[in-house]
Amino acid sequence: MVISVYNEEGYFQQNESDKHVINSCKAKVVEDGAVTIHFGGDKSQSNFLPIMKNWNYMLRIYLPESSYLEGIWGRYSYKMSACLHIIVLTVM
Repeated sequence: MVISVYNEEGYFQQNESDKHVINSCKAKVVEDGAVTIHFGGDKSQSNFLPIMKNWNYMLRIYLPESSYLEGIWGRYSYKMSACLHIIVLTVM
């Protein structure tokens, strides 16, 4: 799973953190197996992605299970590999 942040024109935008992407293999995972992505806000938080005016994001899920395709996946139902965890999106 990969989350990428884009500017209003659909491109990566240079930022002081030099971050545009968080993927499920490198994201910090908490004790219950969840990952929280922080869009904007406190730069010191784990899994922080900077945002800009009129930003958007893309969530890519590779090799999804049928539960995702059927729209019934939940907090703990989507784990395919050691690198894939459920993502909780938080916008600041």
